[in-house]
Amino acid sequence: MRGAADSFGIVTNFYFRTHPTPGRVVHIDLGFDNLLVNVADAVAVFQHIQKFAQDPYSIDRRLTLSIRFSGSLGLSVMGVYMGTLWQLGDEALPKLVGGLPVTPSSSSTEEVSWLRSLVLLSGSKELEVPQTKGPPSQDNFFTKSVTTNGPFSAETLASYFQYVKDKGPSAPTAWDAIINLHGGFDSQITAQDAGSSAYPERSALWIVQHYAYVAAGRTFPQEGFEFVEGLNEAMTRHMPRFGACANYVDPTLSRDEAQELYYGTELVRRLKDIKDVVDPGNVFSNPHSIEPSRQTVRETQEEELEE
Repeated sequence: MRGAADSFGIVTNFYFRTHPTPGRVVHIDLGFDNLLVNVADAVAVFQHIQKFAQDPYSIDRRLTLSIRFSGSLGLSVMGVYMGTLWQLGDEALPKLVGGLPVTPSSSSTEEVSWLRSLVLLSGSKELEVPQTKGPPSQDNFFTKSVTTNGPFSAETLASYFQYVKDKGPSAPTAWDAIINLHGGFDSQITAQDAGSSAYPERSALWIVQHYAYVAAGRTFPQEGFEFVEGLNEAMTRHMPRFGACANYVDPTLSRDEAQELYYGTELVRRLKDIKDVVDPGNVFSNPHSIEPSRQTVRETQEEELEE
């Protein structure tokens, strides 16, 4: 159930072991206005952040980072440091900011409450309290993802940022791209073996989400699909190996394509063996779910006929 639950059953309960929230954390926000006007500068900035993220003398489990951009040609680096501003300034911040090849247009390292940090990470200015009951407002959207175990090459970054520069400002829908640091030195996500669950992203260094959207009452245009597909293709065309994250469901993928990207060949084989045992009749099924082997399905059908 850990990573492929939709193929095997329905979760009816969750049990959480909670921890006290930290009293104060540091919210980091570096802005680079119009950085992607010069693709070489954008590549250099990302490579600096990437090198920083893998440096055992710069980063540890207390620091999270994500690189974000959308319709404009700007780029932002956001993160949270589980410590004090004094600790961050003494250890990591000089290496993150001081070595940047381009000076940020804006820079904020603010010690805030835990709740305030969550509001800032969401992109909001204030905590929003719904005035009515029911689900929040929704979008019609399309999303794709990319995962990679190793660092992005300069060639990959140049291809990707060039596409964003050329197509991003005139995209047919609103859109966002978020590149989250998943691994790196001392990551507690990658500390666990990838074979311990059906979540191969435990070995990923970066997880990328490409998200385009229109208001709930509008039809998502075909040009929006093409734009997001182009984002992914520009990033992966020079990557020898890459995956995708099952949390960002991509309806354009076939079952085989999705399973290869989400799990990989070896893990799919293991999941099929489990499916043969616990759900041979394929009760739990969706367009991307693990299916039992044909032999198992035939045997199950024969048993049902006999009964």
